[in-house]
Amino acid sequence: MTKPVRFAVVGLGMGKKRAEQCAQTLGAELTAICDISEDRGRKAEKEWAIPWIRNFDELITRDDIDVVG
Repeated sequence: MTKPVRFAVVGLGMGKKRAEQCAQTLGAELTAICDISEDRGRKAEKEWAIPWIRNFDELITRDDIDVVG
């Protein structure tokens, strides 16, 4: 079995649907979300049990992400 492609989504305004698709797609794994809004970030962090990262530069230094969208 191949490893899932690990996604991070930036911006949960328009990106919320993309994050939902990543979380529900076989072979994909939603690994992190990035948003400047604390309210959206905390809500998504709780909903998907993944880290919310406010700073994009911090997000792209992580080694557990294959794709940023």
